[in-house]
Parts: sequence; structure tokens; C-alpha cells
Amino acid sequence: LAQAHFQAQARAVLTHIMLRLFLFLIVPFALAGPRYSSSPPAVFLDAFDGDYNTTVSPGTKWGTWEGWGISLCWWANVFGEYDDLADLAFSRNTVCLGGQSPCLPGLGLNIARYNAGGSAWKPVAGRSMAHARGANHLELFSNSPMWWMLYNHNPSGRGLSDNLQSWNYGNHSLYLATIAARAQEHWGFEFTSVEPLNEPIADWWKPEGTQEGCHFDHSTQAMILNRLRSEMDKLDLDAVVSGSDENTYDEGRATWASFDETTKSNIGKVNVHGYQGAEGRRDLLYQDVAGKRLWNSEYGDGDGSGKSLASNLNLDFRLLHNTAWCYWQFADESDGWGLLKFDSSSFKIQQANTKYWVLAQYARHIRPGMMIIDGGESNTIAAYDPSEHLLVLVTTSYDSNKSVTYDLSQFGEVRGPITQWTTNFADGGERYVERKDVALADKAFASTFTADTVRTFEVQNVKLTSSMLVELVV
Repeated sequence: LAQAHFQAQARAVLTHIMLRLFLFLIVPFALAGPRYSSSPPAVFLDAFDGDYNTTVSPGTKWGTWEGWGISLCWWANVFGEYDDLADLAFSRNTVCLGGQSPCLPGLGLNIARYNAGGSAWKPVAGRSMAHARGANHLELFSNSPMWWMLYNHNPSGRGLSDNLQSWNYGNHSLYLATIAARAQEHWGFEFTSVEPLNEPIADWWKPEGTQEGCHFDHSTQAMILNRLRSEMDKLDLDAVVSGSDENTYDEGRATWASFDETTKSNIGKVNVHGYQGAEGRRDLLYQDVAGKRLWNSEYGDGDGSGKSLASNLNLDFRLLHNTAWCYWQFADESDGWGLLKFDSSSFKIQQANTKYWVLAQYARHIRPGMMIIDGGESNTIAAYDPSEHLLVLVTTSYDSNKSVTYDLSQFGEVRGPITQWTTNFADGGERYVERKDVALADKAFASTFTADTVRTFEVQNVKLTSSMLVELVV
């Protein structure tokens, strides 16, 4: 009876919170301090020592690309009302921040991840910054359950001990499902996925921490994921359950292996974070979760040059075969961690880090709905749009100058023209410079790279062979 009475009180508190959030998008009140995960350094490996050829193979397909995204915690607490930053993130318009030069090419992100905070709530006027600009994948996630659901009432964690009170397993799931339902009924958008966990097996969520977090043993994770699916079904929500957003690929594998078939069937999308850098068995995680949608739902590093970002992104495309990729902080006050750097005293954007331009080389061109195909070697990523007959290639050169020849003979027809964009990792280098000087001959073309360069090609009027078209329809 006491437990039932407590749960009734919890539901009453939850209802009160929901009413206070009416007409507002849920964005958490940020705890002090930015997040810096200790990710191993990237390994920068050129595919070949000198010049080389690569054959693009449209017959090898690794899924349909779902898109690019960003978390709206924590930078959106500060910049949620800034239309220019919203345009920069969620459109492909050219944006001049505060009239400053150079103007920046919008990234065209279509995924936004919203954090349901565990400590306090703050209404933000910029609630439609992503949805109003066409973002079509909106994920609700939790770093920690609400403080009053926890054994120590501290949303920073309890070390390696589960902190969510056992009698609140259902309330945590109900809480998230109710937020998703209210968004659908009153805020004009639907969450397409809900994730109740965040790096749950980690041991660094401690009471003295400055960030929300909560440890969950594998068995507890399973219970939470299953209860969330049940609560969402009761509210007729179509959103999928995501799990488990572990910090590394190897932790993601161990967590997935611990689940029974019922839990695996209730998970509609597998999320993993990319903080293992160049380490970890991406390829085995892909095999383990075969048949499930797989996202790298959070990646971040402190390398402002974008070299680490490109290297790890290439590894994801080639080995993890995720169909979506999300960066952690769009703007940050530290050097290199955010795509943009801002002044924490004036809250003004100071600069776009080079990694912003590097991400533009991928995100502005590999678009949702494209097929990810085999680029032929580890540092060439290939995507194809069969409706637009558009082939996109992104190649990274690290330590040496080289010429790369692209063999497109496996396509049925290749007419061009070809446009290229180039960004250098080094300070003072080119930033997303467009050129139309690539010559196409006999379904092939060549390009000369300097060291530390990422280059994107768009090849127009590329058609599949008849047999490939039949496979595509089937």
C-alpha cells in the first residue's frame, strides 16, 4: 500500500510537471561544465603511399542514409532563440553570423536529439528550431531519471550502483512516454524515437559530478527498455525505442549480447556513441545487431581541425555501416570541441572551427534517402541517389600528396558534369572551396590531393545498369 501510495504521488508530480511544460519544447537546464569524454586519438591512415585507383561499386550497398544530427543539450539552452544558428544547423542556406565574414554554408541537419532533464526544467522560446526547418527525426533521450526517482536524489549518479529506485522503473518509462505523447498532442510534432538511457554501463556517473548521468546494470537496462515499450504502446505512440547509447562500440556489443530476444525485439533502433575513436570492433557490432537500424547517436572530440572527425567518420561508414550520425555540441566555449566556438562571457559566436567545414563536406552532400555504396577503399565514402542520378564521393588524404583515379565503370552510364569542394585541415587552408575543373573520360576521372585534405565530388547524370535497377525495385 505504501508503495502504491508513493507511485500515485509520483504520477501526480509528473502530471504537474507536464502541465507546466505546456506549449514549450523540453530542453534541460544544463548542469555546470561541458562534457569532455576521453576518446582515444584517431589513427590517420592513407589507403596507399602514392597515387592509386579506386573502383566505386554500386552493387555493394550498406543501407539507406537516414541523416545527420545534433544534440540540443546544452548549447540550445543558450542559443535556442537564435534563428541564424538554427538556419546554420538545420538548413543548407548560406548564413552570415552577425554579419561577419566569412559566411558559412548551412549543414542541413535533419536529426535533433532532445534531453529530458533530470534536475530542473527551463522553457525555451526556440522550441521549433529544428522541426520548423524540416528536421524529420526527433529523438527524446534521458541522461538521468528525475532526481526524486533516484536512491540518492542526485541526477549526477551513484557510481557503479544502479541509482533508479526499483519501484520507479515504471515511473521513469511513463515519464518519457508522457512527454512524447504531449509533444504529439500539443506541440505540433512527434518524437520518432525515445531513448531512456545514456552511457548506462559507464562508471563515471558519480555524486560529485557536474553532468547528469545514471548507471544501469544490463539486467536493469532490459527492464527499462521493455517497460518503455509497454508504456508507449498504452499511449498509442509509434515512436521506436532506442537502446542503449553506450559510450563505446565494444560496450555496445556487450550490452546487446546481454539482452534476451524479447528485449531485442522491443528495441527498434540501436544507438551507440563514437567515443572509442579509432579503437573498438565497429564491424562486429554491425554484425551483432544485423537487421536493426544502427545509429552513431553521439560523437565528439577536441580536435578543431576536423581531422579526427573525418577519420572516425570514415571508419563508421566503412565498418559500422550506421545509417545516421550525430555530433554532440554544435557550439562550445572550449577550443575545438564544438563545431563553433563561443565566448562564455558574452555568449557570442567567435569562430567556426575547421571541423565545421569538414563536416559540411559530408553532410551537405550525402543526403537522407541516398544509398551508401562501396567507394572502393577506406578513405573514399560513396553515396548514390537513384532518383536524381547523382553520385557523391568524399575522399580524405592525410599525410601525403597524391593523385586518385576514380573508376566508375560499374555504372551503366556516367555523363557528368562533376563539381568538387575542398577543405584543408591546416590553419589558413581552403574552406569548402567549390570548383568545376574535373574532366570526365570513359567513366573515370582523376584528382590531385595535397596532404591533409578532404574533397567532395558530385557527379551528375550517373545511371545504374539494367540489372541493378531490377535489384533496386525488388
